[in-house]
Amino acid sequence: MALLLQVLLGGFLMGGIYCLISIGLSLTFGVMKIMNFAHGEFLMLGMYFCYFCLQKFGVDPYLSALVLTPFMFLVGIITYHFLVRPIVKKQEQYQMLFMVGLQFFMQNMALAVFSSTPRTLTAKISSFNVHIGPVFVDAAKLIAMIISIIATIIFFYMMKRTDLGRKIRATAEDAEAAAAHGVNVDKVNHLAFGIGTACAALAAVLLAPIFQIEPTISNSYTTPAMIAIVLGGLGSFKGAAIGAYIVGISMEIGNYLFGGFLVISLPLYRILPWVGVKKPVNMEKMVVFPAPLGPIMPRISPFFT
Repeated sequence: MALLLQVLLGGFLMGGIYCLISIGLSLTFGVMKIMNFAHGEFLMLGMYFCYFCLQKFGVDPYLSALVLTPFMFLVGIITYHFLVRPIVKKQEQYQMLFMVGLQFFMQNMALAVFSSTPRTLTAKISSFNVHIGPVFVDAAKLIAMIISIIATIIFFYMMKRTDLGRKIRATAEDAEAAAAHGVNVDKVNHLAFGIGTACAALAAVLLAPIFQIEPTISNSYTTPAMIAIVLGGLGSFKGAAIGAYIVGISMEIGNYLFGGFLVISLPLYRILPWVGVKKPVNMEKMVVFPAPLGPIMPRISPFFT
């Protein structure tokens, strides 16, 4: 029982971080209908930022969030204006190829600048464990979960209660109708991409003290985040959040049982509609390949058909 609780708690803690990544990715897709394959690369750059802030200036990674998050918000706005904006009205295949190309470009630039050598960031709190009954939790993971939950609550409050949130939801629902009612859709797109990038930056701060930092680390987080938003329904922020926790718990169970990662997708047909989330898109086309000794790679056909 203690081992089961340990696995479930570990999955819940990681689910909080995946939630932060997923809602940023879902925001970009929901508003612009563009899947940001380079989302994980912004996370990777944020992790390197935390690393060099600690190495060069002795700044605690959690404190670096005060600079990194607004900075990456501006980087996201600039990236959208000069790179993403020109392809917003292009065909979906062109958009996908461009974003995949941007992902590879950023990843290879990071390899050229930082090299492929993994780096480890050791925060003061990383050496502490917190005991909760029969299970123990890394303090860094516990802090990451708490901060991610607070950030998620702030995100949903913004989306529900603020004028910007209402404009974002209106644009995501119908951009032409929103524009007809006086919403500056282009401005909303800029801000939405910036907020999504800021979410990735905050997730980077939370992940940096826990995992090794390398240029290809984004692959470990972009894929689960994409699975989460597909499970929860493309463009559904609530679905992305719930899907992220399910993916986090599923991965921990899969790591324990199979040494890979497992996505439990069948129950979602019944679970998500109960909590007010629209039915996942093309769930019947999601195939999980059995691989008892390695990672289980999902083939998500909506991205490739």
